[in-house]
Amino acid sequence: MPHLDRLTRILRRTEGNPESESFLQYSREVKSLFSELAREDAARLIVKLHAAALTDNVGTAGGLVLYPLLKEFTARFGASPELLVILFDLAPNVHAEDEAGEYLRAAYKMAPNNEYALWQLLIARTDPWFPPELVRGTGGFDHDLQLIDRLLEQDPNDPLALGVRTRLQNTKKDLHAPVNMEFANNLHRLIPHPLRHADLVQLLLWR
Repeated sequence: MPHLDRLTRILRRTEGNPESESFLQYSREVKSLFSELAREDAARLIVKLHAAALTDNVGTAGGLVLYPLLKEFTARFGASPELLVILFDLAPNVHAEDEAGEYLRAAYKMAPNNEYALWQLLIARTDPWFPPELVRGTGGFDHDLQLIDRLLEQDPNDPLALGVRTRLQNTKKDLHAPVNMEFANNLHRLIPHPLRHADLVQLLLWR
């Protein structure tokens, strides 16, 4: 796959810097390339580049690899809530904070009960790019409790959601209060996330 080799060479030159000229070149190359590729070919390229990033073969962070790819893929072939959640999560890594909020808005509008979107609404509430209209109730503790209750409505036996609810009830404070900061930081690594809990090929080739 010649496109893979060319994009990989450009990525190696970025040295993980989203402000580098190499990253801008990579983004331009992806935009031009995806205007011509069929959906299956675009998906195959994304999977291969993502695998290269995970094995550090391109010497750069995964966000730099995936964000331009998924941004152009969804623009050309349409989005799913899962792909939008990934874009929301990756956008700040490439200094695209001004785009991040729109991805979460779109994901929530498309699927208000999507567990990936609901978990992001819970943990990202205090991020500067979090859409303020997505804050539930009076915010803070009320916001967190409402979201956990919605997750438990879908799966009353979800151990992670039950653990968060217990923490909220015991502290009577929201997840971003000082008393819960360490708990919240650990939660970031545990919540369901499309890149950890779903098959990327299936996410790209959904119909």
